[in-house]
Amino acid sequence: MPAVLSSLVSRLSFHWMQHFTPQGLIVFIALAIATLSSFSSFIVPVHHCFFGLLFLLLASLAGRLLPRKLALQTTFPVTGQAGKPIDIMVSLASVGNELYHVGADFFRLPRGITQPRHNVVLPLVPSDGKVHLRCRILPVKRGIYSNLTLAAYSTFPFGLLRRFLAFSVWHRLIVIPAYCPLKTISLPAASRYQPGGLRFASGIGESLEYIGNREYTPGDSGRHIDFRSFARLAKPIVREYREEYFCRVALFLDTCASAKSRESRNRFESAVSLCAAITDYLASRDYVIDFFASGSELHFFRSGRSTGSDMGLMETLAALSPEKSPSFSTIIPALCDAMRGVSFMIFVLQGWNTEHQALVRALSETRCPLKIIIIDKSQPAGISSCPWPVQVLNPQSIMDGGVDSL
Repeated sequence: MPAVLSSLVSRLSFHWMQHFTPQGLIVFIALAIATLSSFSSFIVPVHHCFFGLLFLLLASLAGRLLPRKLALQTTFPVTGQAGKPIDIMVSLASVGNELYHVGADFFRLPRGITQPRHNVVLPLVPSDGKVHLRCRILPVKRGIYSNLTLAAYSTFPFGLLRRFLAFSVWHRLIVIPAYCPLKTISLPAASRYQPGGLRFASGIGESLEYIGNREYTPGDSGRHIDFRSFARLAKPIVREYREEYFCRVALFLDTCASAKSRESRNRFESAVSLCAAITDYLASRDYVIDFFASGSELHFFRSGRSTGSDMGLMETLAALSPEKSPSFSTIIPALCDAMRGVSFMIFVLQGWNTEHQALVRALSETRCPLKIIIIDKSQPAGISSCPWPVQVLNPQSIMDGGVDSL
């Protein structure tokens, strides 16, 4: 029963705030005070105040009955970044009569998105005319959000009540992690042989292996046209190649974090932010990125050199949630199998306990060069005896943009 009552109160308060403007709330509260005062007082000015406020509200309610039609048009972006505002241009067109005091706003936004300020209310939309507004929201947390509602409304005649005229739904918004771009990453990695190659690699001129001919399709490079076959068959034929040597960098993220501990949660968010910065750096330099995330099972995503969308990897980071206590022992065999052909591996860890050490030791046996990054406020115990290159980063420094090289 208390849960039902709480839900009912929440719904009523939402509709209260949705339909009343800030000025309308003040007038309503003043009317309630004047109503109570009028019952216990015979002072004429109190009654005048009561009837004046009542008239304002009744006139606003009557204004909602006037026939009005409005068309709302807008285009929503697919992605945004945490900490950066998103501006949406909105076109409002009246259908028929003139419209007064027209605006557009988002209502009931999820917890991870805020609206810095309410947008401007336009005094007039001409008959069969069109006006433009800019709506702004600020994503403060990474994630994938759905069904954000943009509503166009009118506050005519006195700006006390909103009458909603049109709606548009933002079905999906991907908010990628906030990160500071990296200037340099020390990667002593060279191209390695990849059995089977990458058929759709974007690079040209790095040990391309000829595998045969096929018919030309729009978008194929003209440099690959086989003119002898073209002349013999009277239709364009292209040589097909696949790339056998390139740089693959594996990026491993430790997702162990306690949702109840703010310090643990902040450390996890810093690790995700750092992975986003590393991804951005590697993607701009034509590496193939194999991303691994620990959990109850090993999560894997590949991007770079046309093997997968870089934004797809960012979307993976946007949706990533912490695991309470992932067991590395269950994912070590699969991770070791995936290391075949990897040129370099970067670990982003949130500690240096026995499980972390066992994981790194098992991966080092694949003879793949390693780089270990530990997210912690202080240097973990036993790290000085680590035989692999280690870098300890403060979580707050990462979030403040104080890390620009690895």
